[in-house]
Amino acid sequence: MKQHGAVVANHSSWLDIFALNARKRIYFVSKAEVAKWPGIGWLARATGTVFINR
Repeated sequence: MKQHGAVVANHSSWLDIFALNARKRIYFVSKAEVAKWPGIGWLARATGTVFINR
């Protein structure tokens, strides 16, 4: 994108998160429960994911 904006997309695997983040600084949004998942929670926090309560 040439201007500020948002991209909304669904990913097909956990590796997609790192692939998207490698190209440009992206902020991910996830449900709060993911932060407590073993392994995956750590990966989500490592990428700066924003967790929301729903």
